[in-house]
Order: sequence, then C-alpha cells, then structure tokens
Amino acid sequence: FVDSDDYISPIMYEKLYKCIIDNQADMAMCGFSTVDEKGKVTYINETNLPNCNCKNIAKFYVNTGYVKKEDVSDIYEYGSNDQVSQYTTWPTHQTLADSQAFVDFVLDRYQNQMLAPWGIEHKETGKLIGTIDFVSWQPNHQTAEIGYALSQAYWGKGLMTEATKEVIRFGFQQMDLVRIQAKCLTKNIGSRRVMEKAGMTYEGTHQKVLKIKGQHWDVHVCAIVK
Repeated sequence: FVDSDDYISPIMYEKLYKCIIDNQADMAMCGFSTVDEKGKVTYINETNLPNCNCKNIAKFYVNTGYVKKEDVSDIYEYGSNDQVSQYTTWPTHQTLADSQAFVDFVLDRYQNQMLAPWGIEHKETGKLIGTIDFVSWQPNHQTAEIGYALSQAYWGKGLMTEATKEVIRFGFQQMDLVRIQAKCLTKNIGSRRVMEKAGMTYEGTHQKVLKIKGQHWDVHVCAIVK
C-alpha cells in the first residue's frame, strides 16, 4: 500500500519515470513549466526532450508540472483564502511561512521520491493557481485516489476538470491503474461537480468518516474504472 505518507521504492519510481519518458506525447504530467504557441515544451531542468509531440498539450489552458520554490506567494494567495480551505483537510494559511512550509514539504517529497502534488499553472499568466495529485496509490491493486485544490479566482472555468482529466488519463495510460477515485465533503458541491465532469460516477456517501477542524463530516465518493 502506498499513500501520501509512504515511500515509493526506487524500482517502482524508475518504472513510472520510464513510462513517462517512453511516452513523450504524454508529457503533460512530467514537470514542464511552459508551452509556447507551437507546442514546444520547456522543462523545469531547462532542457528540451527531442521529438516530443506536444500538440495535445498546447490546447490546454493549464500546465501541470512540478511545484517550485518560487511558487510560495502564489500558493499563499489562494491558501490564505477561507473559501478555498473551507472543505479541505488542511487549515487556512495564516502567514507566508505556512505556504513556505507546504512548498518545502512538497520539494522534500520530490527529493525522496514520494507521492507529492503537481502544481497547476495558468498557461496565459504563468501563475500557480492550484495543485493536484494522487493522494494515495495502491500499485498491487492498480488503484489510486486524486486530491486537488484551486484558487477561487479560477473556479467555474473548467480548469480543474481539465487537470483532473489529465491526471486520470495519465493514471490509466502510464500507471496501469484500473480504478481512480476521489472524495469530497458532502457540502463541497463544486468538487463533486469536477469529479462528475471529469467522467467519474457517484458511488455513495460515507457517513461521518472524517473529522476535520473539530467536526465530523459525511463524504461523497466518486470513481472511474477502466
């Protein structure tokens, strides 16, 4: 079982990385920072992989890549918004130091080859507007769960649905998953809408399954299978 607190073995990590490299047309999930009008990809390590067919990426409104140390202010901008954190498991960021701690946490997980969020970058502005990741992964069962957060300024524009579809596609095509699920508190209507627009089916409600910020919550479960 691999969840957000467990270590991914080097063999498993290298296998996943090789899947990405061997399928360069699917590099939307491999840490690029920008895509120009011709579909040219610039990666975080400032090198370009040759023969990368990125036409399927160029049409997207968002880039999905690695969170960077320079993203602290952008993360604080939405992380400090009570509306964004209202139905999340994490508390509202009170200071820039809270956002810095989150970035340090993510970068440490990258370094140690553990599950960690991808950053969602708005293509027109280059601004980090949210994160998305597999919050749990069970390779033996070929299942995983998606989690995400998005700046309120970009709600209702279909951007999180777009990013979720890409993560689902990546999971099925590159991670050999057969089931991908997501959960949200029952009052989080917008999050459930994202799940359903991304192709997931509502499976049921778990009663009082989570205690968050001093309150027990019912949780909706949605999933998609291959």
